[in-house]
Amino acid sequence: MLIGPNTLLQACCIEYLILESDNLSKLFPNAHLTIGSLTLDSHVLFAILTALIVMPTTWLRDLSCLSFVSGTNSLVASIVYLTKYICLFLSFLYQVKLA
Repeated sequence: MLIGPNTLLQACCIEYLILESDNLSKLFPNAHLTIGSLTLDSHVLFAILTALIVMPTTWLRDLSCLSFVSGTNSLVASIVYLTKYICLFLSFLYQVKLA
């Protein structure tokens, strides 16, 4: 059975959404959104947010500007990890002062 290039491209995009939602839900496990009786847990919430952020990049005519998106993605990931570790370190210092 021959799988077309569009099918492989769609599978790659779905895999990316799952990967990003898993990473973000591990960073922020208590994130959720409740709208009326509908509650979105962290996995679904981050999958939807990632799709909403990534989807406009598929509408570009000139794909050379995506290299900037890749570079800023690395920078933002570093900032998020650094912020998390700074917060953990400060909370540790706060607990030590209380003891």
